Formats: sequence, C-alpha cells, structure tokens
Amino acid sequence: MTDEATAVKDVLRVAARVLRRLRRERKLTMKQVAEATGLQGIAITTVRNLEIGEHIMRLDSLVLILNVYDLTPSAFFVMVENEELSHRGTEDTERN
Repeated sequence: MTDEATAVKDVLRVAARVLRRLRRERKLTMKQVAEATGLQGIAITTVRNLEIGEHIMRLDSLVLILNVYDLTPSAFFVMVENEELSHRGTEDTERN
C-alpha cells in the first residue's frame, strides 16, 4: 500500500471514530440518523459504513449526516484533525 493510500485510510478511520462519537453523544441510533437526513436522505447501511471507516466517504452523504448533528463540514474536519493529533500524542507517549 502506498503512503498516500495509508494516509487516506488513516483519515477515514479517524473520521469514522468522530462520526460514531457524535452520534453516541446525541444518544441517537443509526436508524434515527438515517431518518433525520430527510426525504433525500441516506440508508442505515450508509451511516454504518461511514462509522466503520472502511469506505470512501461521499461528500453529499457526509454533509447530510453533519446537518443532523448541526455541524459544518469545516467544524467536522477540525474535530477530525484534533482527534488525529490527540491519537498521535497517545501513540508517542506509549512509545516512550
């Protein structure tokens, strides 16, 4: 796997963790999130796949979910970056 592919996979994993945390903090089920996205909404399997982090996120699906959480994409990606940095800090501490 190339460095770029590994980097993308790492970001997807962190983004998935943030999405899962956001849903759990709001005490919502995946079904409730899917239904809350509206008539043009998404399927429960899409919510699940995004939270697993094994699939490339489509921007339109991500934005629909972020609207449920009342978050902008930029706020979400700041959360992802902060999560990634804190996770890296934990790894560095564990190595020392």
